[in-house]
Amino acid sequence: MVKPGYSYRELDQLIFEIQRKAEAFLQGRHEGLKTGIGITFSHYRQYMPGDDLRTLDWKMYAKTGKFYVKMSEIETNLRLKLIVDATSSMLHPVGDSTKWNYIQKFLAGFIYVAHRSGDRLNLQWVGGTDEQVIRKLDISHWQNLAVKIFSTSPSGNDSTGEKEITWKHMLPDAEEEVVILTDGYDDRFKKFIEKYSTPKKHITLLHVLSPEELELNYNYESFQDLETGKILTTSTNKAKGEYLKKLNKFIAEWKEVCYSNGADYRQLILSDDPVKLLVEFLTGKHRI
Repeated sequence: MVKPGYSYRELDQLIFEIQRKAEAFLQGRHEGLKTGIGITFSHYRQYMPGDDLRTLDWKMYAKTGKFYVKMSEIETNLRLKLIVDATSSMLHPVGDSTKWNYIQKFLAGFIYVAHRSGDRLNLQWVGGTDEQVIRKLDISHWQNLAVKIFSTSPSGNDSTGEKEITWKHMLPDAEEEVVILTDGYDDRFKKFIEKYSTPKKHITLLHVLSPEELELNYNYESFQDLETGKILTTSTNKAKGEYLKKLNKFIAEWKEVCYSNGADYRQLILSDDPVKLLVEFLTGKHRI
């Protein structure tokens, strides 16, 4: 079921746009579990524009009249895991949009890069109307995963007795890179980092922040906590100084949790195109 606000036509156009932008930056990216020309046969999938023509299987074309690519694997140790905060605070406004709208596009681009790089990727939700774990990413159907991302909405919070975040389907002896996307208002992610960050399970926290949130550039007289529903009435001019002190402390606490447990801390400031933010993250040019 497509999220309200997106028609199927708009969704197709959106996914195509993400693919086009991400494709422009793929040259020179990291080496993952490559699927392409190799020794060990993996599976067939339909040809997509941009695929290496050497991988076309002409016998399958003779049988079916359709172009199929013969996939094979070249093993490396890179495994990726995305853990995504889909609790209600991700509905925080960013200009005319929300944090979640940005993150949806960022994630769709991330999945496409994994698809093209051949990485092994798991995707795990925390909260959301369609909470689920997607295992063993089928790189030939990345669009289906993108649709799932655009079909869920944030819901739930950490104050309603929700369970501890666990590392689902963890491989204890395998080296894995984990990327957590959260706005930091769910303390369960701190406990997760403290419990699971090891030399073999390297965690990067992407702290999702909006420019308005960092500078308190609002003209509101009241604010509502999106997770608890509480409303605070105040003047932004009077509250700004105290707010910025608390914000700096809030960020410092997250950095301390990450650094003291061997995890990386990065800020994902939602002021640019989401795919541009993804490229900055992949190339190490993202904000710290």
